[in-house]
Amino acid sequence: MQTKTGLQRRAVLAGLTASALTASRPLPARAQSSGAVSLKLASNPNDDVTPVLWAMHTGMFAKAGLTIDLQTLNSGSAVTAALVSGAIDIGKADLLPIVAAKSRNVPLKVVAPCSLWLTDKPTSALLVLKDSHIFEAKDLNGSLFSSPGLFDLIQISTRLWVDTHGGDSKTLKFIEVPSPAAFASVVAGRVAGTGLSAAYLSAAMASGKARILCHPNDAIGSRFMLSGWISSDSTIAQKRDALVRFNQ
Repeated sequence: MQTKTGLQRRAVLAGLTASALTASRPLPARAQSSGAVSLKLASNPNDDVTPVLWAMHTGMFAKAGLTIDLQTLNSGSAVTAALVSGAIDIGKADLLPIVAAKSRNVPLKVVAPCSLWLTDKPTSALLVLKDSHIFEAKDLNGSLFSSPGLFDLIQISTRLWVDTHGGDSKTLKFIEVPSPAAFASVVAGRVAGTGLSAAYLSAAMASGKARILCHPNDAIGSRFMLSGWISSDSTIAQKRDALVRFNQ
């Protein structure tokens, strides 16, 4: 018999897999038009935006006839809102905002994959203070945590990890704190812990004040697509050739 937690884990995996499959099918190419096309991009400040920065600084986008305007937004939810409003053409988000948008018939599609979660090469973790009393899942019960966006992957995976390791996720509370300020909120005692990735995780560990409690994404799976570059149906219709070049 499957447990409730097992069913929750399968439901999360099903949603992530559906979006990953969407990302694995690039847009069909059409004849490229002459002249540079401007694309407005947005991403949260994280290491998985590095390929785009590399392509900008090495002139790869320019050679493909693209002019890139990259903006910074704090969360995937903010990115999806900017896409729906038409403020940007492409945005990077983890898969939960994408799945949530699709479930509400919001016309967004993955146009290029971005990053993978690999258990043997973790890029994010749940941090607590080095001298914290928290050592296992049950110690988290009743605690307040921060995440870059409410109901994002950090929050969902943390709840799942707690439930699968002997704690009760129903007792957890979350507040929204941008990644640059997240660990400071832990040090100040405003929250018990926070989920951080890449550069922010490295900086917190380098401070000597942090301890990695766990890697919550492992509760979802050992390998899955973490994030993707998404666009709206209207932008895809208007700038399909440019999006194909962006993907390539």
